[in-house]
Parts: sequence; C-alpha cells; structure tokens
Amino acid sequence: MPIIRNGRMYTAAGNFIENLQNIYKCDSTVYLDLRVTDKLRVNVDSLPVLCADGGALAFNFNILEGAFDSLTITFDSLAKEQGFYDKTYYDNSQTTLDYTYSSSIRPDVYMATLVFHQPQSCGNQEINLPVEISYPSSILAQKWNDVIAILSDDYNGGYHFTNYQWYKNGEPIEGANSPYLYLNGEEFSSVDYYYVRLTRDDGVTVNTCPIYPVKRTDQTQFPTIVNTLQRIRQNFEHTTKVTFYTLSGLVYSATTLTSGEQTIVMPAEQGVYIVTLQTGDETKRYKVLVVND
Repeated sequence: MPIIRNGRMYTAAGNFIENLQNIYKCDSTVYLDLRVTDKLRVNVDSLPVLCADGGALAFNFNILEGAFDSLTITFDSLAKEQGFYDKTYYDNSQTTLDYTYSSSIRPDVYMATLVFHQPQSCGNQEINLPVEISYPSSILAQKWNDVIAILSDDYNGGYHFTNYQWYKNGEPIEGANSPYLYLNGEEFSSVDYYYVRLTRDDGVTVNTCPIYPVKRTDQTQFPTIVNTLQRIRQNFEHTTKVTFYTLSGLVYSATTLTSGEQTIVMPAEQGVYIVTLQTGDETKRYKVLVVND
C-alpha cells in the first residue's frame, strides 16, 4: 500500500467499483475486490548438535507476520553429494518440519535454504541455515577414569586428523590439543561432558558429539598414560616379573626385577598394553596407554 490502478490510488483493502471506457468509448463497470496480504516475517531457530549417526533433524520456525503456502528445503551441492535431498512441505500449519538423512553422512558443515513460498504476496522468502554434522561420540573411547582417546583411522571410519581441541562442558580446555585427553591425576565426573573439535587432513573442522564419562571400577595405582620409552620408578617388596602384552595377546617384553626400588621402561611403540606384575603365585594386571608426546 498504497496501490495505484487506472489512475486511482487505493490505500486500504475493500470492494470498489471502477467506471471505465474501452478503446471504443464504451462504458464499462469493473468491480474490484482488493485484498492485502502481509509480507511474511519468520524466525528460524538454529539447529542443535547433529551427530553423523543420528539420521534425523528438525527445522523449527515461528511465523511473526503473514502466511506461506508451502515450504521447500534445499541443500547445496556438497550436501547432495552426501545424500541430502530437497523436500517440499505443503502443510502450512506446521512450525516444525522433520527431516531424515542417511546415518553414513560425512561430518562437515553443509548449507540448507528454507524457501517459504508466497505466490499471492511479495514473492518467496529464503533463509539460509548452516547444518553442521558432528562425528558420532562412538569415535571416542574412555580409558579408565582419567583418559579419553580418539580411535585410530582403522576404527573411526577412516578419518585422519591433524589438529585437536578438547572441550569440557562447552568450554575449551587449555593445552588439550592431543589425540587423547588426560586429566593428570584428576578423575572424570559423571555430571560433566566432553567433546573434541577435529580438523581432518582435507581441512574440514567440526566437533564430535559429546561423551559422558562413567565411573570405572577397574582402577589401579599403575600409571594409566605414559610416553614411549618413559622410565617409571616402582618399589617392589619381592622379586617381580613385569610383562607387557599387546591387546592381541602377544608378549611385547618381559623383565624380572628384584626387590626394592626399580625402573620399568615403557614400550617404544604407541598403543594400549596389558601389564602384568607377577610375584610368586600372585599376578596383578593393568592397562596402560603409551603415547608419543
């Protein structure tokens, strides 16, 4: 508004009569039913954390003014390469639109466009919305009460990472930039959650979905995380045989130490090992994560 039609200005909706002449000077009466459609104003909520193995998401929005006839969700070409597809919804009474996607989506940041169709009004309204697909928390493994590690590319879906930043309850942990998180003497709390922001070798940076640590009962006084070839001092009351096993059960090394304060040298190769301390008929078993800092 206002609208000018046949030289006459209209400033409000209503029923009007126009007396016109055609090209032959003949009088014509035109009845005009003028209706005003409000321009659509819509607010779209940002998306929550979406996990690659989640398989579903919901677009939530609020109509502030006006109305739409239908709504189409479109995706960029990168998203369509991963299996996302365009979809049109015709129920304009809904404010939540459910959308399913493949559980094999590659973690990345994709772009969706919500197109609100208003053919009777001022044209379509388009709103761009980033869709960040995070790594599933299953690529993280809690090891004891003070270590969370990222699974290797043999077990994480084939991803190779180059940079890491760990977070606790949404806040970055200073200095936590390794493939594992070690609390160094503290223990995880069941009320906290952790995730890590990862950069792949193709330059893409996205988060993992959060992991909620649980209290483990298989704890020992033996160190849970050490460096390769690190020398650990232990005091033995009796002669003790120290054996390192790989997770496949193979003996990596075996050493017999006499009583008193002795030095145990950690393996030269990274990985998780089972350590046994055998004193007479008594054998104690521990797990240790060997890293290369």
